[in-house]
Amino acid sequence: MASSKSTRNLPHKWVTNVTSMVFVDNIILTNRYNFEIGFFSINPNPVLNDIGLDQVDMFFSMLMSNAIIVDRKDYAESLIINDLKNNKIMVPGTGNDQVVGSLVFLKLLNIVGENLDLDYVAITSELGKDICYTITADSLEIEALIPKKADWWGDDKVKHQPWWNRPDSATYDVLTDGKIYEGDFEWKEIFKDEYEEAKEYNKPALAKGKVFKLIPGGKDVH
Repeated sequence: MASSKSTRNLPHKWVTNVTSMVFVDNIILTNRYNFEIGFFSINPNPVLNDIGLDQVDMFFSMLMSNAIIVDRKDYAESLIINDLKNNKIMVPGTGNDQVVGSLVFLKLLNIVGENLDLDYVAITSELGKDICYTITADSLEIEALIPKKADWWGDDKVKHQPWWNRPDSATYDVLTDGKIYEGDFEWKEIFKDEYEEAKEYNKPALAKGKVFKLIPGGKDVH
């Protein structure tokens, strides 16, 4: 069967900008990012589409705004970074735009995958000389720059996926006694009322008042 995407129009676009900090060589640099999110609203339940868009917005406003983008090695070794209350975005190696864009795409894909069809993430930044990188599921950057689970942990026995391959609200990984940090909040709890509304939307419309009983035979029945 042919892919449904072959008959679709161009994706919708959602744009935002956010200021984050990049920790490199013991220096914290401020960077201004511009993001464009391409997506399809294919869910027949409009409430779930709205939840997906709100999740995208919250990812940038709550998790990425004023966050510190830091190499995992530096995170482990720097007491300064650990003491700061800013959210952390843990990256494999240098946090350049291609790496950050790939991680954002994968994380959003896991967060909103049930509500929206994420098509691409485009990223530009001041430190990145305003070069635009567009990340899709087939992008070579993901294969080349983002480590697999075993490489990230360096241990085949660790059962947890890296933070970008999980739908929780964590943007960095801390493993303590086999338990993984899953973020400071749960999406299901944040959108508890909205998910209840979505359930109501999916219920078939019921006639108000009387319940009518179907009598077979029609008008010719005596």
